[in-house]
Amino acid sequence: MKKVILALVAVAMVATASAQEKKMWIGGTLGIGMAQNKSMGVVGGKENKLDKFNMVIAPEFGYRLNEKWAVGAQLIYGLGSYKGDALKFQKGVEGDKLNTYSLGIAPFVRWNLVSLANGKFTFFFDGSLYYKHNKKAMEGVYDGIVAFLDGIDPIHTNEWGVGIRPGFMFSPTPSFSLIAKIGFLGFKSENICNKEAHAYSYDSNSSWWGLDFSTENLAIGALFNF
Repeated sequence: MKKVILALVAVAMVATASAQEKKMWIGGTLGIGMAQNKSMGVVGGKENKLDKFNMVIAPEFGYRLNEKWAVGAQLIYGLGSYKGDALKFQKGVEGDKLNTYSLGIAPFVRWNLVSLANGKFTFFFDGSLYYKHNKKAMEGVYDGIVAFLDGIDPIHTNEWGVGIRPGFMFSPTPSFSLIAKIGFLGFKSENICNKEAHAYSYDSNSSWWGLDFSTENLAIGALFNF
């Protein structure tokens, strides 16, 4: 009987040590957001609506320093579109759709606020600094210059930001976790790279700070721990 008990204790110790040794993870998240802005003025006697869609794929890798702290990085690939009655792309140029493409990186520090049920449920905050390069290209150019669509250069911008994102993680096993992140509290800035090609562009440099809980900042995914 003692041998059986000792064997069970040994198995439990090995399992615990194995779980503790899983200090790294690899995985990613997917975020999809949709919104409509109805306050874009009046065009042609009717309200000008702006429909926005975006999707972000973000593979990530991380390392757990201890039970409370971890560090990691995300690669960011995003695509989206803006559709409206009078999108301003360049002075004197209007269109009905603006496509956007993004590529970037976001290193982060993760603080685990609280863990419940032996670590199966974890609430955390990610503090991150990100950089993205964006490309914006117009479709459906009007005002008698449709033939010059291919000659209109896309706008290229550099975007960076720093902020905090809350999140939740469910780990049914030590090797696998489901993760969700929502919201952003921080600062963002975007600057045009090719100003010489868009001297009269309406898409000027911009900055923003505040709290945003829109669907654009919702991401869900999975992590594999090892």
